[in-house]
Amino acid sequence: MTECYQPELRFSSLSRRKITADFIGGDLTSNAGLLLLRECDQRLGLSRSVAKVVNDPRRKACVEHGTEQLVQQRLLAIAAGYEDLNDHDQLRFDTALQAGSQRLVLDFDATDIPVYGEQEQRFFHGYYDSYCFLPLYVFCGRHLLVSYLRHSRQDAAKHSWAILALLVKALRQEWPKVEIVFRGDSGFCRHRILDWCRRNNVKYIVGIARNKRLERKLSGYLELARRWSNNGAFKFSLFKSFQYAAGTWKQEQRIIGKAEYTRGGPNPRFITTNIAR
Repeated sequence: MTECYQPELRFSSLSRRKITADFIGGDLTSNAGLLLLRECDQRLGLSRSVAKVVNDPRRKACVEHGTEQLVQQRLLAIAAGYEDLNDHDQLRFDTALQAGSQRLVLDFDATDIPVYGEQEQRFFHGYYDSYCFLPLYVFCGRHLLVSYLRHSRQDAAKHSWAILALLVKALRQEWPKVEIVFRGDSGFCRHRILDWCRRNNVKYIVGIARNKRLERKLSGYLELARRWSNNGAFKFSLFKSFQYAAGTWKQEQRIIGKAEYTRGGPNPRFITTNIAR
């Protein structure tokens, strides 16, 4: 008897990234039917058409995911039987749902590993108030991409530029047109890293340490936040976008300041980003 079977199903690719369904393992999902719906959506242009007519009242400075991405996510989830919005907290990690639209956010962070013996390269770190190592971690969502062991007597951002460049090169070999976002706290606000991101089409959202110049830019908003919070009776926040350049920067960069007033008084915070919206 002739055995007829198809070893794999091929779908339209994400740039050069091949998407197939087969029986040999790899990334597993219980929502593989969404890939068929994605094919239909791409041919009909449904999500794209809906996104053009949907009113988006969000503050542009605070938007991370575009309207079309949100429409795609919602339509595919409803089609798969996930009507509750709370389901998206887990669905966003599903490989089939991610295939509809793709953005990679690389979160950089350094943290301490206390040491209690006489290990080599052990140093005292004032911030953590202990002898420790200071490894660098890079996450993409919940996936750990890099765990780089370092001693603690150094800048927390050391080698992060080189690691970011290697990651971007490797990721773009698989997804040449993927949008990559570098994200970190103020310890990673280094002008050479940010300059490299702009030259290589990498988006960034990085904290920036507060100083008197930045606080003056936000002073009017802080006063409004104080009044509207009833002198800190409840927490209240306002946001302001402006241009700023530190002394070592080659050019001005976009800053988003949060003018927050709490029971403890003013709590201004700042980030710098090259994302225009």
